[in-house]
Amino acid sequence: MRQLLILGFAIILFLVGSVVYGQDNTNASQCAIHDKSSDGWDRYYLTGPDGEAICVYLPQKPEKFAGGKLRSGSTPVTADVYLAGGNNEIYAVIFMYDLPKKTEDMPDQQKAEIFFGTWRGTIEHDRQVVEKMTGRPVEIQFAEQQKLTVMGHDARVQLFKVGSDLGQARIVFVGKKAYMLLGVWPPDRAERRSAPFFDRFEMRVKQ
Repeated sequence: MRQLLILGFAIILFLVGSVVYGQDNTNASQCAIHDKSSDGWDRYYLTGPDGEAICVYLPQKPEKFAGGKLRSGSTPVTADVYLAGGNNEIYAVIFMYDLPKKTEDMPDQQKAEIFFGTWRGTIEHDRQVVEKMTGRPVEIQFAEQQKLTVMGHDARVQLFKVGSDLGQARIVFVGKKAYMLLGVWPPDRAERRSAPFFDRFEMRVKQ
């Protein structure tokens, strides 16, 4: 079912402007770690604007949707989004750029709104499709955001549930950009499948 949701994600993520479907060279030879994971996942080198990149393990090659406008609360966000789905799982890697000002100068409330609005908007179509297929209301629940520091930059993590599925989103703010990883899994797989995705990613950014 999650494969069918990828197109829906693309539609709901990008509200205005031109959307380019990209097929970048995702060869992991440029990553510090490039071997397969213990579960057999390939490593992918995902590029954003200005030569920035994120290296991450994924169960399959993602599709790229570039230059769209995201739902992120009241702050406009332009983004390149990589999406992968299958086996009732969802993975997203998001490069956000052209924020209205440096995130170091933003109040915490605005950064919290950007983070919440982005991941919440990303999974909304998933919620609607599951609700329609099951004929039952599907509730989104979430824990409080937790602050972290990644490579000296302000970062946040938030756990959530979509019906019975478990999800997690992480974001790092750098200058007028932000970088986000998001995943959703059935509860019996969430811990095992989230570990390689989140714990072994590499981020190459420019200030």
